[in-house]
Amino acid sequence: MHCITCKKDLKTKYLGICERCRTITWSKKYLTKVLKAVCRENKIEYSGLESFVGQKILIQQAITKCINGLVEPISETFEIDMIRHQSAYAIKLDKTWSKKGIVYDYYVGGTGKHPAYRFLEHLLLYKNAPIERANSMKYIEEFIWKKGSNSTLNYKLEENLAKKYCKNGNFVYSDTHKCSKCRGLKK
Repeated sequence: MHCITCKKDLKTKYLGICERCRTITWSKKYLTKVLKAVCRENKIEYSGLESFVGQKILIQQAITKCINGLVEPISETFEIDMIRHQSAYAIKLDKTWSKKGIVYDYYVGGTGKHPAYRFLEHLLLYKNAPIERANSMKYIEEFIWKKGSNSTLNYKLEENLAKKYCKNGNFVYSDTHKCSKCRGLKK
């Protein structure tokens, strides 16, 4: 797999994490293969991601199967040198998802999980996220982190990253970013 932006050979097959330009991408072929396998194991018909809408058990099985198939270690906690970190990430959207009439360029979030793990959860409808949003997610364009285990830290990182992308003229969806332009509010 090659980096989605700088084209560096990442020497991986299913998950591309580029440390040079801080992008993260999942192989769509790999995710489809896992989703089909989970459907077969549960004796249900595969109809794409739609098969998993509202199926918390199937979604968790798919996430676990994806993680177990990787060589790269990613987990629910984001640790660097065995120290907990919080992170924020900017997911590039393909401009097919909108909310309240606004077509968003980026989805920005914050987490105490590894950003690749959290991105996988977004792609596989964790917590019943809208399928339209999951389908519009392309790759993590950037992720940032800071040492600490306090969840308020990831909210601050998320807010700062969202402001950065908004100031560059993008429409940003984020729980912490509530500017009038990105929320469609009149001034």
